[in-house]
Amino acid sequence: MIIGADGKQNSLPGFPTKEFRGKLALAITVNFVNSGSESETQADEISGVTSVYKQDFFNNLISQHGIDLENLVYYRGETHYFVMTAKKTSLLERKVIKKVRIDLNQRKVAHLYFVWSTLLVYGATLIEV
Repeated sequence: MIIGADGKQNSLPGFPTKEFRGKLALAITVNFVNSGSESETQADEISGVTSVYKQDFFNNLISQHGIDLENLVYYRGETHYFVMTAKKTSLLERKVIKKVRIDLNQRKVAHLYFVWSTLLVYGATLIEV
């Protein structure tokens, strides 16, 4: 048995390749102060869920709040710690970013222009490796 895990380069000649291209998404990490209020201590932690396995939860986020996430993690300690991956369309609709430009010469690069950032040329540059 030979296993090649080299992506689209495929160093094993004669074997077909299959490549998954997901939609552009942005990973977000957020910390909020935990003041220890009753409602904060009762919040359930989320050890890591994805939209594939908890479709009802993620569909409710879309329908009730207009937030389209691929995954979510929440831990409570001295701070409230969130990690999530938000889809590009959701960030554009919620006006978190104002536009995305894909470099046509090198489709592996996306430039995100954030609404709140007037000092940066690019809010972020994503380079697919």
